[in-house]
Amino acid sequence: MYSIGLHETILGYAFLECWDRSIGTIEITDFLDFLDDTGAKNLRLAENLRGAMKEKPGWIPGFNDIIPLTGPKMSSSASLLCNIPMPNTYSSGLLRTYEGLQVFCQRLRGYVADERQNASAQLRQVLAWVGKLEAYDQWNAKESAWACAPLAEWISPEKTYNDAREYRCEIHRLLNDAEAFLVSINEDPRGSICTDRKEQKNGFCYDTLLVERIRMAITTYGRATMKQNNWPTEWPSPKIRNWLSASMNDYWDELPEVSRKVATYTGCDAGRVVDA
Repeated sequence: MYSIGLHETILGYAFLECWDRSIGTIEITDFLDFLDDTGAKNLRLAENLRGAMKEKPGWIPGFNDIIPLTGPKMSSSASLLCNIPMPNTYSSGLLRTYEGLQVFCQRLRGYVADERQNASAQLRQVLAWVGKLEAYDQWNAKESAWACAPLAEWISPEKTYNDAREYRCEIHRLLNDAEAFLVSINEDPRGSICTDRKEQKNGFCYDTLLVERIRMAITTYGRATMKQNNWPTEWPSPKIRNWLSASMNDYWDELPEVSRKVATYTGCDAGRVVDA
Protein backbone atom coordinates (compact mmCIF):
# COMPACT_ATOMS: atom_id res chain seq x y z
CA MET A 1 0.00 0.00 0.00
CA TYR A 2 1.14 3.51 -0.69
CA SER A 3 -0.43 6.79 0.36
CA ILE A 4 0.47 10.33 -0.63
CA GLY A 5 -0.97 13.79 -0.11
CA LEU A 6 -4.49 15.01 -0.66
CA HIS A 7 -3.67 16.69 -3.94
CA GLU A 8 -2.40 13.45 -5.44
CA THR A 9 -3.76 9.97 -5.95
CA ILE A 10 -4.62 8.14 -2.74
CA LEU A 11 -4.09 4.39 -2.92
CA GLY A 12 -5.69 2.60 -0.04
CA TYR A 13 -5.07 -0.69 1.70
CA ALA A 14 -4.97 -3.25 -1.10
CA PHE A 15 -6.97 -6.03 0.55
CA LEU A 16 -9.75 -3.62 1.50
CA GLU A 17 -9.66 -2.00 -1.95
CA CYS A 18 -10.55 1.31 -0.32
CA TRP A 19 -9.72 4.64 -1.81
CA ASP A 20 -7.93 3.37 -4.89
CA ARG A 21 -9.17 6.48 -6.61
CA SER A 22 -7.73 9.86 -7.49
CA ILE A 23 -8.83 12.85 -5.49
CA GLY A 24 -6.03 14.98 -6.88
CA THR A 25 -7.45 15.17 -10.40
CA ILE A 26 -10.18 17.41 -9.03
CA GLU A 27 -10.22 20.10 -6.37
CA ILE A 28 -11.08 18.95 -2.86
CA THR A 29 -14.13 21.20 -2.97
CA ASP A 30 -15.34 19.42 -6.11
CA PHE A 31 -14.89 16.08 -4.40
CA LEU A 32 -16.94 17.28 -1.42
CA ASP A 33 -19.61 18.64 -3.74
CA PHE A 34 -19.73 15.16 -5.28
CA LEU A 35 -20.31 13.70 -1.80
CA ASP A 36 -23.08 16.25 -1.24
CA ASP A 37 -24.68 15.41 -4.58
CA THR A 38 -24.60 11.67 -3.91
CA GLY A 39 -25.57 11.84 -0.23
CA ALA A 40 -29.01 11.83 1.35
CA LYS A 41 -28.85 15.63 1.61
CA ASN A 42 -26.54 18.54 0.92
CA LEU A 43 -24.41 19.06 4.04
CA ARG A 44 -22.44 22.02 2.61
CA LEU A 45 -19.27 20.03 3.19
CA ALA A 46 -16.95 22.35 1.24
CA GLU A 47 -18.24 25.40 3.12
CA ASN A 48 -17.80 23.69 6.48
CA LEU A 49 -14.32 22.51 5.57
CA ARG A 50 -13.19 25.98 4.52
CA GLY A 51 -14.41 27.36 7.84
CA ALA A 52 -12.51 24.73 9.80
CA MET A 53 -9.29 25.27 7.85
CA LYS A 54 -9.54 29.02 8.38
CA GLU A 55 -10.07 28.63 12.11
CA LYS A 56 -7.47 25.89 12.66
CA PRO A 57 -4.79 26.09 9.94
CA GLY A 58 -3.57 22.63 9.01
CA TRP A 59 -6.61 20.86 10.40
CA ILE A 60 -8.71 19.25 7.69
CA PRO A 61 -11.68 17.49 9.33
CA GLY A 62 -12.39 14.15 7.74
CA PHE A 63 -9.13 14.06 5.84
CA ASN A 64 -6.63 14.32 8.69
CA ASP A 65 -7.65 10.80 9.68
CA ILE A 66 -8.21 9.35 6.23
CA ILE A 67 -4.62 8.36 5.40
CA PRO A 68 -4.23 6.26 8.57
CA LEU A 69 -7.64 4.71 7.88
CA THR A 70 -6.61 3.65 4.38
CA GLY A 71 -2.89 2.97 4.93
CA PRO A 72 -2.59 2.32 8.67
CA LYS A 73 0.77 0.58 8.78
CA MET A 74 3.40 2.41 6.75
CA SER A 75 6.24 0.85 8.70
CA SER A 76 8.04 -2.39 9.39
CA SER A 77 8.03 -4.46 12.56
CA ALA A 78 11.80 -4.83 12.08
CA SER A 79 12.41 -1.09 12.44
CA LEU A 80 11.79 1.46 15.18
CA LEU A 81 11.25 4.16 12.58
CA CYS A 82 7.46 4.31 12.39
CA ASN A 83 6.06 7.49 10.91
CA ILE A 84 2.32 6.96 10.79
CA PRO A 85 1.20 8.74 7.59
CA MET A 86 -0.94 11.82 7.45
CA PRO A 87 -2.19 13.95 4.55
CA ASN A 88 -0.31 17.12 5.40
CA THR A 89 2.68 18.33 7.40
CA TYR A 90 0.73 20.42 9.90
CA SER A 91 -1.79 18.28 11.73
CA SER A 92 -2.27 14.56 12.08
CA GLY A 93 -5.38 12.58 12.94
CA LEU A 94 -7.11 12.68 16.32
CA LEU A 95 -5.63 9.39 17.51
CA ARG A 96 -2.15 10.85 17.07
CA THR A 97 -3.00 13.36 19.82
CA TYR A 98 -3.05 12.65 23.54
CA GLU A 99 -6.51 14.18 23.86
CA GLY A 100 -8.08 12.17 21.07
CA LEU A 101 -6.51 8.90 22.20
CA GLN A 102 -7.58 9.27 25.83
CA VAL A 103 -11.16 10.18 24.95
CA PHE A 104 -11.33 7.25 22.53
CA CYS A 105 -10.33 4.87 25.33
CA GLN A 106 -12.80 6.42 27.78
CA ARG A 107 -15.70 6.26 25.37
CA LEU A 108 -14.90 2.71 24.28
CA ARG A 109 -14.99 1.53 27.89
CA GLY A 110 -18.24 3.37 28.48
CA TYR A 111 -19.81 1.97 25.31
CA VAL A 112 -18.93 -1.63 26.14
CA ALA A 113 -20.14 -1.16 29.73
CA ASP A 114 -23.47 0.29 28.55
CA GLU A 115 -23.97 -2.54 26.08
CA ARG A 116 -23.11 -5.17 28.71
CA GLN A 117 -24.19 -8.53 27.33
CA ASN A 118 -24.95 -6.98 23.93
CA ALA A 119 -21.39 -5.78 23.32
CA SER A 120 -19.93 -7.71 20.41
CA ALA A 121 -16.94 -10.00 20.69
CA GLN A 122 -14.98 -7.64 18.44
CA LEU A 123 -15.60 -4.59 20.65
CA ARG A 124 -14.54 -6.58 23.68
CA GLN A 125 -11.43 -7.63 21.78
CA VAL A 126 -10.54 -4.01 20.92
CA LEU A 127 -11.04 -3.04 24.56
CA ALA A 128 -8.66 -5.84 25.57
CA TRP A 129 -6.11 -4.48 23.06
CA VAL A 130 -6.41 -1.02 24.59
CA GLY A 131 -5.89 -2.42 28.07
CA LYS A 132 -2.75 -4.20 26.91
CA LEU A 133 -1.31 -1.08 25.24
CA GLU A 134 -2.06 1.18 28.19
CA ALA A 135 0.58 -0.71 30.15
CA TYR A 136 3.24 0.88 27.93
CA ASP A 137 4.65 4.32 28.71
CA GLN A 138 4.59 5.20 25.00
CA TRP A 139 0.81 4.82 24.86
CA ASN A 140 0.33 7.36 27.63
CA ALA A 141 2.80 9.92 26.27
CA LYS A 142 1.50 13.47 26.22
CA GLU A 143 1.97 13.89 22.49
CA SER A 144 2.06 11.94 19.27
CA ALA A 145 5.76 11.04 19.48
CA TRP A 146 4.71 7.68 20.92
CA ALA A 147 3.79 6.66 17.39
CA CYS A 148 6.75 7.87 15.39
CA ALA A 149 9.90 8.61 17.43
CA PRO A 150 12.78 6.41 16.23
CA LEU A 151 15.35 4.95 18.59
CA ALA A 152 18.83 3.72 17.75
CA GLU A 153 20.33 0.82 19.67
CA TRP A 154 23.78 2.35 19.71
CA ILE A 155 22.72 5.64 21.35
CA SER A 156 19.74 4.65 23.52
CA PRO A 157 19.84 3.04 26.97
CA GLU A 158 19.34 -0.69 26.55
CA LYS A 159 16.10 -0.85 28.55
CA THR A 160 14.60 2.12 26.69
CA TYR A 161 15.48 0.59 23.36
CA ASN A 162 14.14 -2.86 24.27
CA ASP A 163 10.91 -1.40 25.68
CA ALA A 164 10.36 0.62 22.50
CA ARG A 165 10.95 -2.43 20.31
CA GLU A 166 8.57 -4.55 22.38
CA TYR A 167 5.89 -1.84 22.15
CA ARG A 168 6.35 -1.46 18.40
CA CYS A 169 6.09 -5.21 17.84
CA GLU A 170 2.90 -5.31 19.90
CA ILE A 171 1.42 -2.46 17.84
CA HIS A 172 2.15 -4.39 14.65
CA ARG A 173 0.64 -7.59 15.97
CA LEU A 174 -2.58 -5.82 16.91
CA LEU A 175 -2.74 -3.92 13.62
CA ASN A 176 -2.41 -7.21 11.77
CA ASP A 177 -5.32 -8.63 13.77
CA ALA A 178 -7.44 -5.52 13.20
CA GLU A 179 -6.76 -5.53 9.47
CA ALA A 180 -7.57 -9.23 9.21
CA PHE A 181 -10.93 -8.59 10.88
CA LEU A 182 -11.79 -5.73 8.50
CA VAL A 183 -10.85 -7.82 5.47
CA SER A 184 -12.94 -10.74 6.75
CA ILE A 185 -16.14 -8.66 7.01
CA ASN A 186 -15.64 -6.53 3.88
CA GLU A 187 -18.17 -8.30 1.68
CA ASP A 188 -18.24 -5.71 -1.10
CA PRO A 189 -14.78 -4.09 -1.48
CA ARG A 190 -15.82 -1.99 -4.49
CA GLY A 191 -19.03 -0.78 -2.88
CA SER A 192 -19.59 2.93 -3.33
CA ILE A 193 -17.14 3.21 -6.23
CA CYS A 194 -18.97 0.77 -8.49
CA THR A 195 -19.69 2.30 -11.89
CA ASP A 196 -23.19 0.87 -11.69
CA ARG A 197 -24.94 0.80 -8.31
CA LYS A 198 -26.68 -2.40 -9.46
CA GLU A 199 -23.29 -4.09 -9.18
CA GLN A 200 -23.08 -3.37 -5.46
CA LYS A 201 -23.27 -6.49 -3.34
CA ASN A 202 -25.34 -6.72 -0.19
CA GLY A 203 -23.15 -6.52 2.90
CA PHE A 204 -20.66 -4.36 4.78
CA CYS A 205 -18.44 -2.12 2.64
CA TYR A 206 -15.41 -0.42 4.21
CA ASP A 207 -15.24 2.17 1.44
CA THR A 208 -18.81 3.27 2.17
CA LEU A 209 -17.89 3.65 5.85
CA LEU A 210 -14.97 5.93 4.91
CA VAL A 211 -17.26 8.15 2.82
CA GLU A 212 -19.65 8.55 5.76
CA ARG A 213 -16.66 9.12 8.03
CA ILE A 214 -15.63 12.16 5.97
CA ARG A 215 -19.16 13.57 6.00
CA MET A 216 -19.44 13.03 9.75
CA ALA A 217 -16.04 14.51 10.68
CA ILE A 218 -16.57 17.70 8.66
CA THR A 219 -20.05 18.38 9.99
CA THR A 220 -19.23 17.65 13.64
CA TYR A 221 -16.19 19.93 13.78
CA GLY A 222 -18.28 23.10 14.17
CA ARG A 223 -20.20 21.66 17.10
CA ALA A 224 -16.95 20.57 18.75
CA THR A 225 -15.45 24.05 18.68
CA MET A 226 -18.66 25.58 20.05
CA LYS A 227 -18.37 23.41 23.16
CA GLN A 228 -15.10 24.93 24.33
CA ASN A 229 -16.76 27.29 26.82
CA ASN A 230 -18.74 24.48 28.46
CA TRP A 231 -15.97 22.02 29.13
CA PRO A 232 -16.49 18.98 31.38
CA THR A 233 -13.69 18.94 33.94
CA GLU A 234 -13.08 15.21 33.47
CA TRP A 235 -11.97 15.63 29.85
CA PRO A 236 -8.16 15.44 29.73
CA SER A 237 -7.31 18.58 27.82
CA PRO A 238 -6.17 22.13 28.52
CA LYS A 239 -8.53 24.70 27.03
CA ILE A 240 -6.20 25.61 24.20
CA ARG A 241 -6.55 22.07 22.77
CA ASN A 242 -9.87 20.93 24.17
CA TRP A 243 -11.46 20.97 20.73
CA LEU A 244 -9.50 17.76 20.06
CA SER A 245 -11.28 16.01 22.91
CA ALA A 246 -14.60 17.49 21.80
CA SER A 247 -14.08 16.22 18.27
CA MET A 248 -13.44 12.65 19.43
CA ASN A 249 -16.48 12.82 21.72
CA ASP A 250 -18.58 14.00 18.79
CA TYR A 251 -17.32 11.08 16.71
CA TRP A 252 -18.67 8.73 19.36
CA ASP A 253 -21.90 10.70 19.67
CA GLU A 254 -22.43 10.33 15.93
CA LEU A 255 -21.66 6.60 15.89
CA PRO A 256 -25.30 5.43 15.96
CA GLU A 257 -26.26 7.67 13.04
CA VAL A 258 -23.17 6.76 10.99
CA SER A 259 -23.76 3.05 11.55
CA ARG A 260 -27.44 3.43 10.62
CA LYS A 261 -26.58 5.17 7.35
CA VAL A 262 -23.93 2.67 6.31
CA ALA A 263 -26.22 -0.23 7.20
CA THR A 264 -28.99 1.33 5.10
CA TYR A 265 -26.71 1.87 2.11
CA THR A 266 -25.08 -1.56 2.21
CA GLY A 267 -27.75 -3.83 3.67
CA CYS A 268 -25.50 -5.01 6.49
CA ASP A 269 -26.17 -5.13 10.21
CA ALA A 270 -25.58 -1.81 12.02
CA GLY A 271 -23.63 -3.62 14.71
CA ARG A 272 -21.12 -4.75 12.11
CA VAL A 273 -20.52 -1.10 11.17
CA VAL A 274 -19.91 -0.24 14.83
CA ASP A 275 -17.34 -3.04 15.04
CA ALA A 276 -15.55 -1.72 11.96
